Amino acid sequence: MKNVTGRIHSVESFGTLDGPGIRYVLFLQGCPLRCVYCHNPDSWCAEGGQEIGSQDVVRDILRYRNFIRRGGVTLSGGEPLMQAEFAASILEGCREHGLHTALDTSGGVPLAQSLPAIEQADLLLLDMKAANDDLFRRVSGRGMAMSLDTLNAKADKTAADSTA
Repeated sequence: MKNVTGRIHSVESFGTLDGPGIRYVLFLQGCPLRCVYCHNPDSWCAEGGQEIGSQDVVRDILRYRNFIRRGGVTLSGGEPLMQAEFAASILEGCREHGLHTALDTSGGVPLAQSLPAIEQADLLLLDMKAANDDLFRRVSGRGMAMSLDTLNAKADKTAADSTA
């Protein structure tokens, strides 16, 4: 696992809402959207939070292994895919230790940047902000094209994996 430096907003070591089971939830710093109902607006600024290496994050996660063994690890935010390389490294490290991983994303980052992290996650929790582009834009400040790209990429990968 390559050590990649990134920025975290906060950690929830006993999460029960961000994926199945009891989870270690890591909130990454930075978000390109400006959702009117955001519950973490203090995570928007990419320069905020705490700078840390992905190996240190995985080491901390492993301290909670007994509690999360039937759950796993969820990367959330902000928007974790704004730090796609950092996210992918953490997900890879978790996978090496047999931990289930989830990625909670709006899909608000171009697929060319985010795909390596998406492919590392066992579960994608895609937060579609609205069902049509106009409302999506009014709610988040951006259109829904990148979110749909993310959805389609994960669906294509899942379909390919099930036929292999």
